[in-house]
Amino acid sequence: MPVQIDTTPFANIIKKKTVGVEPTGAIFDKAQDIQIELMDGDIKPTESLLEFKKRDRKTAQDVKNFIKTALALTNKQYEKINETIDNDVLMRFGMYLALALQGAEYDSFQDYVDFITKQAEEDADTDPKSSDTEEKD
Repeated sequence: MPVQIDTTPFANIIKKKTVGVEPTGAIFDKAQDIQIELMDGDIKPTESLLEFKKRDRKTAQDVKNFIKTALALTNKQYEKINETIDNDVLMRFGMYLALALQGAEYDSFQDYVDFITKQAEEDADTDPKSSDTEEKD
């Protein structure tokens, strides 16, 4: 049964607000790969900045190709999306798409963005590194 994906960020390009995506074995596997790549996006202590940038670029390309494949975009649609949509939106959409295809239930892409924004705010509130602490004499 196809999973309905909210394609609002691309609606003016692909002329659809939602796309049904069948989570086949191959698509599901790629969704997991993309989720892992995006979650493993921080620079590692043992890697150089150049190594990190190469890995980061590969992840971005993988995410965009995943979006193209999963949504069955034409080359023209893909190029237009890649040329006009902010890269941060593409990366967030890639994670939303990956999670939705693995069974996560969000009412919309914006619902997912609101959820991760709230999570980031809560994490910042509880992270001891992010709190303002003053040393007292």
